[in-house]
Amino acid sequence: MKKNESNNKKYGYNLRISAFSNYGIKHSLSAKTRIKGKKLSASTKEKMSLARQGEKHPAAKLTKQTVKEIKILLEKGVRNTNIAKFFNINKSSINDIKNDNKWQSVIPTKDEIDSFDINLLDLKAQSRLNDYQVLMIKFLLRKEIPNYIIADYCNISQRIVTEIKNDKTYTQVDLNDQIFNELLEEFNFKKIEYLVKKNQEKRSKINKVKALVGELNPSSKLTKENVLEIKKLLNSGLTLQKISNTFNVTIDCIAKIKSGDNWAHLTGIRKQRTGLLKGSKHPNFKHPDKVVLKIIELTNIGLTTKEICKELTLEKTFVNRVKSGKTRSELTLIKTRR
Repeated sequence: MKKNESNNKKYGYNLRISAFSNYGIKHSLSAKTRIKGKKLSASTKEKMSLARQGEKHPAAKLTKQTVKEIKILLEKGVRNTNIAKFFNINKSSINDIKNDNKWQSVIPTKDEIDSFDINLLDLKAQSRLNDYQVLMIKFLLRKEIPNYIIADYCNISQRIVTEIKNDKTYTQVDLNDQIFNELLEEFNFKKIEYLVKKNQEKRSKINKVKALVGELNPSSKLTKENVLEIKKLLNSGLTLQKISNTFNVTIDCIAKIKSGDNWAHLTGIRKQRTGLLKGSKHPNFKHPDKVVLKIIELTNIGLTTKEICKELTLEKTFVNRVKSGKTRSELTLIKTRR
């Protein structure tokens, strides 16, 4: 094109200089206006949206009837996995339909849900619960029995109880006052009381294990002698890193001893964490107030960070954080810029 000058009207019909880009094209004013795009009215946008909804969408893989059947099966409590296998589609598609992220326009009527015979479909493990089980769960929920007790009583997961409670599934099963009163007359609450007591005993055992302090706690890595030695080293001003290396534990472990979170019964350190720990109360506190104020003083004189570090033998990171107000701002009164 370049050699034969085929973009020149005298020698050829090419509009562009190169076959690999639009370089060389000059658009007219009317063409530029069209390229920028014209504003569409709200009615036009709505028509365009309707024209691409449901089956009309180019990426649609399901029909309206199929989606309606999926929603009915979801209403009847069929598992997402079984529906996905039956229709040979991805489980995420079922989740999107269930959560109204897709196909919101398809809404099955109550008659369609009631008249739909689930037995006509060859579904494995069609429904996790029958109508009587669902009514029992709704009855216990109305009696304000905790979800975990209901799940234990019905031998199901707590998630199913929560979904029923929030009307996300089995909405077609209605617990009216008549059924509620009938269940109330014949239901024996002794098993529920037994499960509540059993659960309380189980939790009390867990709490007892959690209440074990010091060396009695099975997760403890330190002895009383170690902790008392750590307290002395903390009072001497030794850094958390060096102490943690000495006793082969994490810095967080030493920090919690210093703040009174752990081993307070032995160290006598009271936990004073009412908010963000600042200044000398912070576990990683190293530099006194005099050093921090000296940094600000030298900065005001005009010294650079490098010069301040050399003068006071400090880390560059700490000096920069003080200057920017990211640390010790309660002393320097420097506000952090966001």
